[in-house]
Amino acid sequence: MTYTPTEAASVLKCSPDHVRALCASGRLAAVNVGLGPRRAKWVISQAAIDAFLSPAISKSETRRPRRSAQRKWI
Repeated sequence: MTYTPTEAASVLKCSPDHVRALCASGRLAAVNVGLGPRRAKWVISQAAIDAFLSPAISKSETRRPRRSAQRKWI
């Protein structure tokens, strides 16, 4: 199933302009079927909406472990 920005806005409970901004920034996966970036017409899949709504990986899980506070001086 695919959605227009207006339909996706009702699912996400936000404005259609916000959905278009999310699509343009890449935070919400969508396909531009319009005439380029100036006349964009976005199509958003159900899978993209589900991925956007799923809980993201926390920053602490993606960070590298810190070096120990104790430094070794030679």
